[in-house]
Amino acid sequence: MSRVVIVGAGAVGLCCAYALRRRGMDVLVIDRAVPGSGASHGNGGWICPTLSDPLPGPGITLASLHWLLQPESPLYIRPRLDPAFWHWLWRFRRQCNEQAYQQGLVALADLNRATMSLFDALAQDRVAFEMHCQGLLCLYLSRELARAEARHMTEMERFGCPPAQWLESGPLRAEEPAVSPAVAAGLLLPGERHVRPESLLIGLQTRLQEMGVEVRTREPVLGFERAGSVVTGVRTPRGVEPANQVVLAAGVWTARLTAQLGHSVPLEAGKGYSVTMADPASPIRRPLSLSEAHVGLSPFNGAVRVLGTMELSGINHRVRTRRLAAIKRAPAAYLREWRPGPTREEWCGPRPVTPDGLPLIGPLPGVDNVVIAAGHAMLGITLAPATAEAVSALVMGERPQTTLTPFRVDRF
Repeated sequence: MSRVVIVGAGAVGLCCAYALRRRGMDVLVIDRAVPGSGASHGNGGWICPTLSDPLPGPGITLASLHWLLQPESPLYIRPRLDPAFWHWLWRFRRQCNEQAYQQGLVALADLNRATMSLFDALAQDRVAFEMHCQGLLCLYLSRELARAEARHMTEMERFGCPPAQWLESGPLRAEEPAVSPAVAAGLLLPGERHVRPESLLIGLQTRLQEMGVEVRTREPVLGFERAGSVVTGVRTPRGVEPANQVVLAAGVWTARLTAQLGHSVPLEAGKGYSVTMADPASPIRRPLSLSEAHVGLSPFNGAVRVLGTMELSGINHRVRTRRLAAIKRAPAAYLREWRPGPTREEWCGPRPVTPDGLPLIGPLPGVDNVVIAAGHAMLGITLAPATAEAVSALVMGERPQTTLTPFRVDRF
């Protein structure tokens, strides 16, 4: 039986392990920490094909300059003396145009086509996790912004996304009674879902163990054994693990692994923050996107998670309290009598971001048996099962159902 070593036990890595094991492969998962300790743990868990668009887009550069001057803004860039970072920013700037945005939008929509059915398949195969199917509601203080985003969501219907429902006044409050009178309009996306991400990771790990997959934690990869253009083993403190195929799905740390194999990939850490609290004074029925504030809320069983910000400050786990305080305050402008509940967890995690906002999915150039699955930015939960299907096809020597050309590793 061919052996696959997967480096990374976040949502993408565990889904890859699951897909490959179901195809009969012998799979070993190795992670430098514990499953989901990176970007997969404290996010909002949104499964949101309608909102799956590239991070760079027309006009984002001017907005970024405005935000950069505000310490509590949705985007914070910490300048540093790192030529690779400035090169990444230059590449990102080049992608902020309509043509690149539309091409990326089409690529992500194609990758997302089977997303909901793949999550259903996980649940049907005894992967236990918390999933909710009440849709997602975008709230707007500005009716003009709501109309502009409604046009974008209408465009997403061509990719099979259910139509967004325009709501205001009485119908809006009927759907979400906690909404403040200051909210001018809402767009309900009825087909979106959300999961509690840490429950998904625990469920996947438990199911993998039942399927005979070993998941090793706190075991960093020190290097690779090679025979020409083939990786024959993965070196860890425990020794060398033989491998016929290798999948690198280690989030932002994937760049350090590819560097050991002689290939540079442009991954920047886009730190996100969240606060998980006991149910607040204003209960909500479904995930909310607070559009002007760039803050989201996800209700779980017995808890609510408030999340937001994109911080480009390198790989670190420093929690900036002012940014946490800002996202905790944001719901007060959208929800009546908003009072945060008792805090259960404050979290930050480094989301892996490429300059064009698209993930890296495909073979590593110059190495015959290494596949990359990283760079999913804020769409890691949404795209994890679909990415895993594509990766498993590549490892098996098959043609993936999704066109992977837009995601190829050597496109930069």
